[in-house]
Amino acid sequence: MVDLDARTLSVPGVIALEEGWLEVVACMAGTREHEAIFVTPVKPSVVHAALLLMGAVPGSPAQYDRTTGRTIPAKGEFLEVALEWDQQDGSTHHVQVAELLDADRELDAPLFVFSGSMIVPNSASMGPGEHYVADYAGNIVGLATFGDEVVAMAEVHSPETATEPEAWRIKSGSLPRAGTHVRLILRLPG
Repeated sequence: MVDLDARTLSVPGVIALEEGWLEVVACMAGTREHEAIFVTPVKPSVVHAALLLMGAVPGSPAQYDRTTGRTIPAKGEFLEVALEWDQQDGSTHHVQVAELLDADRELDAPLFVFSGSMIVPNSASMGPGEHYVADYAGNIVGLATFGDEVVAMAEVHSPETATEPEAWRIKSGSLPRAGTHVRLILRLPG
């Protein structure tokens, strides 16, 4: 659901993990549930379209420059990323994602940008046309940098443990049980 006045997008889903190591905050069902907090049946391209409807301007995913060997961080408009769920007493619990993470590194705010994934030509096995990469990878909000997230961390963090050690765990006791219905909240600040 898009609230144009509040510049907020609410995406329905469930808690995928309530403890453990993470590489993704939010993903599409059938993709990265084993390393994500939140899973939804909503396609990443629909999240992208809703952010556009809210007036958000996409940037670009992180990229690797083969010439210099350097990684170029994701660019885009900053977004606040939170989860919320209904409590037994009827109240709503709303928490910023950064507060759910027990990180082995300092987390700078703001953390996330609307990088926008990318559209690429189909492979021969897919047939003619093109596709939105995040719809196949499933990445909606990333922590590690895969380069195809709709919403990416503002800094580059390798998903390869040989390059960087695992960095994000879910804070113990900070989330409801796996399978609990929650909402991913993406908000344009200001």
